[in-house]
Amino acid sequence: MKWVGVTIHDEVKTVLQIDGVGVARMSERLGGTWFVYLWYHHGFEDRVTRNCSSFEQGRAGVEMWAQRHMDTLCREVAEINAASAARRVRYASESSEPYRPVYGPEPRHPGRPKGQRRGRKPF
Repeated sequence: MKWVGVTIHDEVKTVLQIDGVGVARMSERLGGTWFVYLWYHHGFEDRVTRNCSSFEQGRAGVEMWAQRHMDTLCREVAEINAASAARRVRYASESSEPYRPVYGPEPRHPGRPKGQRRGRKPF
């Protein structure tokens, strides 16, 4: 469990991550007050929003919430990471076809007579 920035350029660490998955995120309103999204890794509709009295109090509250729900959070993060790994394996196997240049001559099918192109019927 660690605090990270939303982007690599953020100086203020506002996202609580477990194994690389953000589970809570703090955000500042225009007026300077803070609020937090809990269950940040869920879809937008399933997130819970809570107001914070200050940045420090919000951060402490998020850490207490994460400790209270650690079993559920770790299980859900493991499921997300497993699904992500499965997608990477699937995409890697789909993209492992041999390279074929797009701009070069069209490869001839073994069963086609020489000179006959795909999609054209002989005269």
